[in-house]
Amino acid sequence: MSSRLRWAGLSAVIVSVFGLRASAALVRATLDGMPYRATVRIHVESSEASRTEYTYAGLFQWHGVASNPHALQGTFSSFCIDIKDTISFGQTYTYDHRPLETAPIANGAGSGINSDLAGGMGSDRAKLITGLYEAKFPLVHSNATAAAFQLVLWNIVYDQDWTIDTGKFRIDIPSLSIPESRTLANTWLDELHNGLLTGTASVAAMASDRYQDQLIPAPLPSAAWAGLGLMGAVGAWRIRRRMAREQD
Repeated sequence: MSSRLRWAGLSAVIVSVFGLRASAALVRATLDGMPYRATVRIHVESSEASRTEYTYAGLFQWHGVASNPHALQGTFSSFCIDIKDTISFGQTYTYDHRPLETAPIANGAGSGINSDLAGGMGSDRAKLITGLYEAKFPLVHSNATAAAFQLVLWNIVYDQDWTIDTGKFRIDIPSLSIPESRTLANTWLDELHNGLLTGTASVAAMASDRYQDQLIPAPLPSAAWAGLGLMGAVGAWRIRRRMAREQD
């Protein structure tokens, strides 16, 4: 068996792994709208600032360019994990693709309501969000469930007192356009608090220091892609080896 074939297989794996990592660095997408949402008045505070405002709570829908990681090409969805910044319907944005625990990236001293999130939300909050996503994202198919999911996310990132009624992140209860969302959100937070929502869902962040950071589905992890690349290279090596034997 020629050593050149072995090196060819190894080269294919190296090119595959490094090429995928490079392509996953940026995400460019247009915000199409919010197919599921509710209106609500929220209050959020940190050691530096506080904010009270009316906003939408719900599911964002995007259209990603073909050069994005596979899961973010064409239509995909997201949720907000950054109350500090804003985005607008119909606009196209370029984000960094980052591990969830490092977002929101406009954080720390001088960042207002994100000032208590220096370095990002951290691994503990990211783990809670992973469990929420795996257990409850499949249920997001209405205004009520989308709003509940978003309200839980904001509580995880900005508060973690296991209710949206009080604390550093809270809602003005009468302002919520879909009252069912409050019940759902508090139920899901209670389930999180009691360790009932766990999982290994593949999620990440679209992050920017100018635009609102988003929770997104992550592409296949690089280790898995590397495994697929290795299997492909090994498969090709075996085929070539068998063909060489048949020709001897």
